[in-house]
Amino acid sequence: RRLVKASSGMDNMLMIRLAAVVLLLAACTDAFLPTPSSVLLRSSLSRNFVKSQRAVAPQAFTSLRCVGSETSAKKEPSMMISKLESSLEELKSLYSSISSDIDMKESELKQLRESKAVLEEKIDKVSNALELARNEESIKDMELSPAVIVGDGRVGHMMKNSGDPGDAMVRSTSELRFQLKEAPGGGPKSGPIYLCVPNHALKELVEACPADRRQDLVFMGSGNLGPFLEQYELQGNTQALIYFVIDKLGHDPVDGKTSLDPAGLTAVT
Repeated sequence: RRLVKASSGMDNMLMIRLAAVVLLLAACTDAFLPTPSSVLLRSSLSRNFVKSQRAVAPQAFTSLRCVGSETSAKKEPSMMISKLESSLEELKSLYSSISSDIDMKESELKQLRESKAVLEEKIDKVSNALELARNEESIKDMELSPAVIVGDGRVGHMMKNSGDPGDAMVRSTSELRFQLKEAPGGGPKSGPIYLCVPNHALKELVEACPADRRQDLVFMGSGNLGPFLEQYELQGNTQALIYFVIDKLGHDPVDGKTSLDPAGLTAVT
């Protein structure tokens, strides 16, 4: 009321400026004139000043309306920023929770894979042991027939020591011919003929063997003998692919082993 009474003696432009300040403060904060009486006062001031000064400076009140609109416009981005910041925090919290769950599941999955690998290794070992035991059982009940062993090296002696007492050992091509023809000392006239010699000596021995006994030849060596066997039509003969090592004459063989073939590399076809 004091401002209204004093307005009659003030300069018109000064009053316009004062009114602008009052309205600007009222528009910018809810803390200014919060009570109903203050609101009425603000409304009364506005009406009085607008009525008295509209003809003098209409552009000033136009500026006030613009200021109020700009203030309301500024509040909307602030509210939007606040909502976006709140949403961002919620998303980050959810992301952190999901990441934690994923890490836990990956840890559990890693443990399961390690357990699976251990079980696979044990299954392979038990399977190989079972196969070996079955083979030994079948060999134990198998009746060995006397054989001719060609070669007196480590492999030849191994075959002789683990074979039948009636086995005959020969050291050369001429002895093989004589053994197969005459069977001296009651030697075998049938049964397997083990060729425990290097691959380069096979040709001479095969050609020295009678045609009716060639199906009894057993090739005890290593390497690919496919073309050689095809040449003499011996593809159906038994072939041992040897990968074991015998340290000394008379010692037991030690087979080669790898992670893929833990039971041993030596094979018979």
